Amino acid sequence: MRIALVGLLFICLTLSGCLKTTSTVLDETWAEWRGQKVENFFLRYGAPQASFEASEGRATYKWIGGAESGTYVMPQMGTTGSYAVNINYQCVIDIVTKDGLITKMS
Repeated sequence: MRIALVGLLFICLTLSGCLKTTSTVLDETWAEWRGQKVENFFLRYGAPQASFEASEGRATYKWIGGAESGTYVMPQMGTTGSYAVNINYQCVIDIVTKDGLITKMS
């Protein structure tokens, strides 16, 4: 029963615009940062967790950020009680660059 309620809460929050899907966030981020300097991305959002330098001016970075958590108190059906659900999430983006400009995000 609790799993069904958590699923219902997630769907309601997503449909109401309180939560965004991963692909939506990634599409919005890509639209803003395509062709921009990767150093500007890191200045705004923080340093990458890992990086890999390749040949011919190419590099790949793993950026992790936006870690959030929350507790949602939900009524327990058929009773006057309630229970809490803890939710944790974070954003992980792989950024590919050529000569310091962002060429791909996934």
